Amino acid sequence: MIAIVISCGLFSTLTVGGAVAAYLSLTADLPDPSQIEAQFTNQNQDFFETTKIYDRTGKNLLYEVIDERTGDRQWVALDQISDYCRQATIASEDRSFYENPGFDLRGMARALMSNLQGGQVQGARRSRSRSSRIR
Repeated sequence: MIAIVISCGLFSTLTVGGAVAAYLSLTADLPDPSQIEAQFTNQNQDFFETTKIYDRTGKNLLYEVIDERTGDRQWVALDQISDYCRQATIASEDRSFYENPGFDLRGMARALMSNLQGGQVQGARRSRSRSSRIR
């Protein structure tokens, strides 16, 4: 009876010890989660893409990790976006997109005046710089 108890205890210890050792060896090279989160702060959240986790065959999607601040973000080729959607985005962002050389002096002056008067802060980023990131 004592031999059975000792055998079970030894088996349990070896099993748990082996599981802990396997876990530690598999996770040793992984970065600290706080470091990953720090990389995707509000300053550089443009680079976050939705993470997709597939099964071992790579065919069946198991899970998607979607950033709660930016939503589902995936790169899409420009030819996969309809002309209507592209034109609507340009129209809502910059009416003079096709007429200006990449900057709008009137818009920059308006943003400067608004910023100096303590109004809503307006940025200088233009549609052209946004659209140039489209692959």
